[in-house]
Amino acid sequence: MNRKKVILTIANIFLPLIIGGMIYYLNCNSYAISAPIRNFAPDFLWFYSFTFSILILKQFTFLNKMILFIFLASPFAFELFQKSGLVSGTFDLYDIITYYTGGIIAFIM
Repeated sequence: MNRKKVILTIANIFLPLIIGGMIYYLNCNSYAISAPIRNFAPDFLWFYSFTFSILILKQFTFLNKMILFIFLASPFAFELFQKSGLVSGTFDLYDIITYYTGGIIAFIM
């Protein structure tokens, strides 16, 4: 892998996490952040980063495909657990849409 590709790969994994963390930090410290950014951008960014990092695995063996499926299904399952009351939180269809939009964009990249 050439140097430029390594830098782009690292940026696609870590920059979204850093930006999402900054949004959480600013939100916790009472900075004025618009509701859509505050509520959905961190989820979008972490799932984009997560999906991109999984896609780096070029060898999609059966085990890797199963791991990929489990991890890509986890946000949906987590939201369903919230709806059923198994975990605390509020079910939000927009969260699911946000997660998978980030994942789709990572696939496209």
